[in-house]
Amino acid sequence: MNAPVKQIRPRFIPESGSADWFKSNDSIYYCRFNVQYYNDIYYEQCIVHFPENIRKAVPKRRAEFLAGRFCAKRALESIMTSPPDIGIGANRNPIWPDQVIGSISHCDSSAVAVVSNSADISGIGIDIEHAISDTTIKNIRSQIVLQDEIKLFINSPLNDTTLFTIIFSLKESFFKAAYPRVKRYFDFDAVTVLQIEVKTQKILFRLNYDLHTSLQKGMLFRGEFHMIDEARLATLVTIPEEIIA
Repeated sequence: MNAPVKQIRPRFIPESGSADWFKSNDSIYYCRFNVQYYNDIYYEQCIVHFPENIRKAVPKRRAEFLAGRFCAKRALESIMTSPPDIGIGANRNPIWPDQVIGSISHCDSSAVAVVSNSADISGIGIDIEHAISDTTIKNIRSQIVLQDEIKLFINSPLNDTTLFTIIFSLKESFFKAAYPRVKRYFDFDAVTVLQIEVKTQKILFRLNYDLHTSLQKGMLFRGEFHMIDEARLATLVTIPEEIIA
């Protein structure tokens, strides 16, 4: 009988583990990675499927994909035995096992994945971001921050860079949570962030136009944010089966 293959943490992933950043009970797994140490052999060592289109990508993309799938597989192991490979959809979206929803995010040297098999949740999205630079904010601010969100920058204990990054990240997380149902791309103006509660790290936001029969204009949702360190943060959005009217 062959000995079971043991998953390892390759050299290019110096740090990894389960994360309890949010109050939800969903399984979250996080890692740091260093592209400098990346090698294709780590796909085999981590028992992560190496898709043909990713083989043709530049090393940075191959490393990011591996780090994200590494986190996803480890997150899945907390809710199921022998998790299958996570496929790639037509629009590069992850294809999760039956009865499981999930989300993957990576940014520079960080990756994270969240999965859930809760019947109370119809969608889940996670996003990890490094603090967005002032130059980038200047270039994309009008595409991200809506008129009704400008007041959030007044008298907030958070600096403008952090606030902008939270808003940007929250909208990314909502897109990931909603996409499996909507099945099409939509813009950042789809939602308006109404409130960011710094003490509880909760975010209240509203849907601005219909995306699906179950995701209609005026619906309210709650997200969460977590400051990983001074330079990085993450947001999480779960879409419950029963949505605030």
